[in-house]
Amino acid sequence: MQNFTAKQEKPLKPQKRNLRLPRLFRDCLLGYGWFLTFLGKVLLFLFSLLFSISLIVIPLWYLSTSYPTFYGYLVAGILGVSILIPFFLRLFKAFKSFSKEELHQRIGTRMRSTAYFLMELFLLLGAFRFYQEGNLALAIGFSAVFLFGLGVGFHRYHEKEQ
Repeated sequence: MQNFTAKQEKPLKPQKRNLRLPRLFRDCLLGYGWFLTFLGKVLLFLFSLLFSISLIVIPLWYLSTSYPTFYGYLVAGILGVSILIPFFLRLFKAFKSFSKEELHQRIGTRMRSTAYFLMELFLLLGAFRFYQEGNLALAIGFSAVFLFGLGVGFHRYHEKEQ
């Protein structure tokens, strides 16, 4: 059966039903949509972070279990470079902006502070090493010198700040 009127001979348009959701329900759905997109972004960030961390951790884990000597040298090299890079960057900055006398003074100060830091680091590592080997007297001696040097360093830093 066709939908025609007798006069016009045209099909009738179906009437549109007003299917608008109530405002409160629509706002609720929009709120859940916002929350789910936010949750998706957070999860995407966390998965990308996990992936990038695994790109670093898995090879280092493999090196540490398969080639422990090479891994030790690699870690020591990275530690040494991470200590020396800031020193050389500050040194380069000092070359550009200071006079010769100021430059000698600043280089001396930086070298003394770097040497002091390395001395403290080696004293601490020596104390741990002697403790691991079972030489308790040397471990206590190195620890005492380390703590004494640390106290002197704190005192010098406090005097410089005043």
